[in-house]
Amino acid sequence: MRPMDILGVVAATLAAALAPAVILAAADGNLDIMTPVFGVALGHVVIFGLPLLLIFRKRVNVWSTVIVAFIVGVVPAAVMFWPGDSDGSFSASIGGVPTVIAGIPTVAGWLNYLGLLAFLGACGAVSGLAFWLVLKFTGCLPSSDRTAIARG
Repeated sequence: MRPMDILGVVAATLAAALAPAVILAAADGNLDIMTPVFGVALGHVVIFGLPLLLIFRKRVNVWSTVIVAFIVGVVPAAVMFWPGDSDGSFSASIGGVPTVIAGIPTVAGWLNYLGLLAFLGACGAVSGLAFWLVLKFTGCLPSSDRTAIARG
């Protein structure tokens, strides 16, 4: 990789982490959440996104980047926020609507869970688009998306 490519990847990484932070801050109407969201998103990009970029660098295009980023946005959250409780002692509700009763998610709970995953996946997709756009505009990707990020 040329030094310019490395700078482009660093800029793309920062843009990819900033995109969901801006989206969530705008959706929540609270700028205070930008810093923690940026940190979590940056962790996702560095831990999951960059290794995938290195593995699949010859297949980097806008669609592959957006789809992989959607998956990166969904999978950790799907594991972390899995509804239910193994010992059956947990119940929860949102706005008075039961989402978990005695450790078992209700239909409303599953719909809430899937909605959360869809939202986080969309944030990931926007993050992936930001990543790809910065790679493209910094010259890390040639005009044809079908060629490798690393020339040589």
